[in-house]
Amino acid sequence: MDPDLRAPMGHAPRAASSYSPERRFIGIRGLFFAALYCAAHFFQQIAEFFAPIALIAGIIWKIAPSLTNLLADKAKMVSAQSDINLGSLDNIVPAHLSFSGLTLTASNLVFDGFLMMLVAAIASTVAVYAGRRI
Repeated sequence: MDPDLRAPMGHAPRAASSYSPERRFIGIRGLFFAALYCAAHFFQQIAEFFAPIALIAGIIWKIAPSLTNLLADKAKMVSAQSDINLGSLDNIVPAHLSFSGLTLTASNLVFDGFLMMLVAAIASTVAVYAGRRI
């Protein structure tokens, strides 16, 4: 008889394929932390991709109206005939965009960029914690 399958005194022998509840808990815990690790890395990658895009787009959008107004004013000063052609450039860049009840502004894009950086940092921390617990 295999020495690992011998039962202690007064107990019935264990089957070779039985697992203790502690081992099952460790396996389930490992699967949970592996799924958490995967999800955290997924959110981190998405946030790291979109954060700079939103931040740069918001900054450019914030600067664009003043630049177009400045260029239109300079062009109007150069030629008096350009008043007809450049009169509509004052409001060429919209102050906000609305899509299905969602309103985007330049300030919101900058804030969302910083918020996504925060999400990336939190997801990185969670991934490290979950990775150590696997």
